[in-house]
Amino acid sequence: MSSLLIIGGSGFFGKCFIDYFEKYSFKSWGIKNIYITSRTKKIILGHQTLIYNSEDFMSLPETDYIIYA
Repeated sequence: MSSLLIIGGSGFFGKCFIDYFEKYSFKSWGIKNIYITSRTKKIILGHQTLIYNSEDFMSLPETDYIIYA
């Protein structure tokens, strides 16, 4: 299974990905974990999606795919 990093999770596209993941999951796409950066706050959604504060860019996990939204 792959992992996905979305940079800009507090914007329009980032929120759309979060909403889709909460409703349907990305497992059919082969994506197990989603990591999302946000400028606003640090939140944990469910047990697989993490939102990092954008100040923590040096500590982001390794991912297979990146979306810069």
